[in-house]
Amino acid sequence: LGLFTERLAEEYTKCLRLVDPHSQEYIDRLGDEGSLVELAGLVQDYYVRIGDMSNAAKVCLLCIEHTYYKHKSIALQLDREQALTKEIGKREFLHPACWSGADDTNS
Repeated sequence: LGLFTERLAEEYTKCLRLVDPHSQEYIDRLGDEGSLVELAGLVQDYYVRIGDMSNAAKVCLLCIEHTYYKHKSIALQLDREQALTKEIGKREFLHPACWSGADDTNS
């Protein structure tokens, strides 16, 4: 489980490297990072629950690597976007009017 999570994180990072950082696709991929960190947190909780602290520490490090090295404004925007996605769904599956009000309330 831990190796799968680490591999997923590596593939995510590789994907970001292959996308133009000025494109909308890059911004969309950045939004996926919150899901990766959330998954890693769940895996870490599992390892703590079964008493495997070595693997829990590895997954915890992965979480730190994906949350620590961000400018505060970027991190806050990603957190808002993830909260909205969790509440009302992915942006591309909704009518634009659903998100326009949400964007205004979080600015």
